[in-house]
Amino acid sequence: KILDVQYHGCCGRDGLEAVELAAKHRAMGWEESSKLLALLPRVMEGHVDEREKIIQERKNRSEDYVRLKVPSPADMRLVHLCSFILPFHNLTFPDAKGRETTVTSHMIKEALKLPTRDIMAVALILRHVDEMVEILSEMRSKIIENSDNYDAKRYLPCRLRSGMIMRSLKDHWVTCLLTAAVWEARSLERLHGTLDNLKHVFGTV
Repeated sequence: KILDVQYHGCCGRDGLEAVELAAKHRAMGWEESSKLLALLPRVMEGHVDEREKIIQERKNRSEDYVRLKVPSPADMRLVHLCSFILPFHNLTFPDAKGRETTVTSHMIKEALKLPTRDIMAVALILRHVDEMVEILSEMRSKIIENSDNYDAKRYLPCRLRSGMIMRSLKDHWVTCLLTAAVWEARSLERLHGTLDNLKHVFGTV
């Protein structure tokens, strides 16, 4: 699916109407890609602000700050790439050997010619992005319901659930979080038409 619309790829053997419909769906996906990238600076602004607050709090609590572990950084190159191809992350096709292959992995390998480590990293991030989006969506719902008494610490996700995802993602968990935040922000933008009154959503990242 592309944006919850069932996508049926074709190679020109299904008639002109099917070819035009597939092209329309792909164009819709690429248009969404541009809108996701347009939201990325706002998501990053909220993330950087929160990260700086955490670092400052740790500095204030400890004289031996150098030995404390600071929040993990994000790979911004992969954040941009994953955000851009995110509308297509649920599409798959059988390769020459009949194995199911994700369209996004094929894009990176055959079109962008990126190294294997990037292909594996993006595949890992996009494999878990829906789980991360679900966590953010649940947090966002609780925050909006209680916007008059907002306190981000009251709406933290289940530690076991989020810990398992972070364990699977390893060093890429922040990159996945930011990619998921962009998708969640765009979902809200589609729903409300604007994000001007939803500042808390960015702050939680």
